Amino acid sequence: MSGISQVSAQTLCCVYDFTTDGGAIGTINYPNPSIPINSLLISCFCKPVLTVASGGAATISIILSGGLGTVIGATGFANFTALATPVQSNIPFSTNMVRFSAAANFQIVIAGATITAGKFLVICQYISCDI
Repeated sequence: MSGISQVSAQTLCCVYDFTTDGGAIGTINYPNPSIPINSLLISCFCKPVLTVASGGAATISIILSGGLGTVIGATGFANFTALATPVQSNIPFSTNMVRFSAAANFQIVIAGATITAGKFLVICQYISCDI
């Protein structure tokens, strides 16, 4: 039986905080919260809360676990400045929505140099489609 279902976007927020997560080169896994299976990712961005600092040329990437893709590609730490314009995802959601074949978690990848301070939010909106 087919029909029409009313759905609404849900928002997921992940917080990177140097004081608790550290700033070593590598991948930081966030097991919770996760985006449920069969969801469609419709938007994603990073919002700096405290300016990110580095003693070198650090880059930050936001990826989804399970090989589901890069949400924000390697971006220089200087773009993560408090009160700055949010760093937008590089996924063209209007033409290439990501549908999750499995639940997904965020991973933040620090490369190039260590992070020495900062805090930012990763905010994503998705529609849960249990079909």
